[in-house]
Amino acid sequence: MQTAHQHDTEYNQYLSTIVLPEGSLFVTDVDLWPIYLDSFSDLVDRQYHNCHACKQFMRRYGNLVVLDPDTGEASSAVWGGAEPPAEYKPAVRAMVAAVECAKVSGVFLSSDKVLGTPVTGEWTHFAAKNPSVYRKSLLTANQAAAEKKEDYRNVSRAIAEFNLDTLEQVTELLDSESLYRSEKVLGQAQWLFNLKTLLVNERHQLRRKNIVWKAVADAPAGFCHPRSSMIGTLLEDLETGLSFDDAARKFKAKMHPLQYQRPSAAPSAGAIEAAEKMVKELGVEESLERRYATLDDVDTFWTPAEEDAPKVGGVFDHLKSGVKSEVVADSGSITWLKFVEKVLPKARKIEVLVPNGRDGFTTFVTAQNEDSPCIFQWGNRVSWYNWNGGSTASQFGIVPGWVDCTAICLMPFMWSDKNLTHYNDNALFVLKGAKESQNHGNAIFPETLKSEFHGIRGVVEAHSRRTQMHEVDGQHVVGLGIGCTVRAHTSVVTQYHIDRWD
Repeated sequence: MQTAHQHDTEYNQYLSTIVLPEGSLFVTDVDLWPIYLDSFSDLVDRQYHNCHACKQFMRRYGNLVVLDPDTGEASSAVWGGAEPPAEYKPAVRAMVAAVECAKVSGVFLSSDKVLGTPVTGEWTHFAAKNPSVYRKSLLTANQAAAEKKEDYRNVSRAIAEFNLDTLEQVTELLDSESLYRSEKVLGQAQWLFNLKTLLVNERHQLRRKNIVWKAVADAPAGFCHPRSSMIGTLLEDLETGLSFDDAARKFKAKMHPLQYQRPSAAPSAGAIEAAEKMVKELGVEESLERRYATLDDVDTFWTPAEEDAPKVGGVFDHLKSGVKSEVVADSGSITWLKFVEKVLPKARKIEVLVPNGRDGFTTFVTAQNEDSPCIFQWGNRVSWYNWNGGSTASQFGIVPGWVDCTAICLMPFMWSDKNLTHYNDNALFVLKGAKESQNHGNAIFPETLKSEFHGIRGVVEAHSRRTQMHEVDGQHVVGLGIGCTVRAHTSVVTQYHIDRWD
């Protein structure tokens, strides 16, 4: 569309109102250019609007839609804004009608900051800013869009094959924690069940497909390959009549921390070469160098109050008989959320009961280079590890009994608003003076990495096993999580066993 006069204020004002919404956008299979031109009945007028720049915009971006996740209803992403000038109302009405009943053909991804050509010489044209510029470096926008098409096919097949009753049963079993490490796949199971439920209740075929497209576009990493995942294995076992006990045993064996998403064979020379190339392209060589984390590296949820300076004793203090013993009240079990609400605001000091024998000590680690790119799903450089089978207090240079807590931290995946349902919410009570003494590998686990590392996870795993953590001065961030027993010092000292999150 061209304007013969720079002072065509009404037209230029309308162009400024074309703002694409944030979030997932979808391409439809309709060509709007003939519809647009045909709206101008006068041949001279039609030729006046026959503009190459506007034609490119109409064909590439004019047919974009947003989809309602629950109903699959499509709405024009471009033409649903302000009222157009009278001259263009027939065109806009016709294009909206065509777009909103068209078939979705893919997810829209573009690395361009501006969609279309706003100005050529003295002419102004249809264009819009891209609200969600595609920035991943390993795949081009077109390659990523092609992957989304394959995801759509994978999910559509799985949804057609899996029975709603079985999906509901599996989701309830995982939610009840009846299956080992159920949190790793509960989110995907719930996602599939919710999607299947929406589709069962929607009879309109176009809207059914739109619901799947929307789900695929917004799905967390790994959710769009259900038939080749652990959740697919479990569903197939139950649908083929395998008993729950047998299915649970198979599930537990495959979900073992030393097996789940961890390669069993050493990487080949070709795989190593490909991984080297990918790591260089991503610029994450230094991200694979890890060190023990200190409190300066983590988001602390609570720290103890500053201790008051000791009071100067009176002249007759030496006559006082003994020291008043500290009374400890045992309050029994409490949830983490209640502990946060009722206890932490008044706690000046917290002690943690370090048990005899083995326990699930957690150690935080981070990137050796603080400017290196993040490689983890949760968007920061801090990760964690536990020793399989637990570890003893002596491994961290502390003794069993009551140990001061120097800080409380939430887990690194909880420091942002990313929706990572395959990790259990937890908090870490950091133990004063704790320092890891066993340095075997740098604790990079394939299941924690961003999806773009999926193809080289075998090489990353081998690298992790054969490298060591860099040391730091002072104590490490080591502690115990929910399930531990603590003492909170307020005006009194009260003991709590934090038995669950909520």
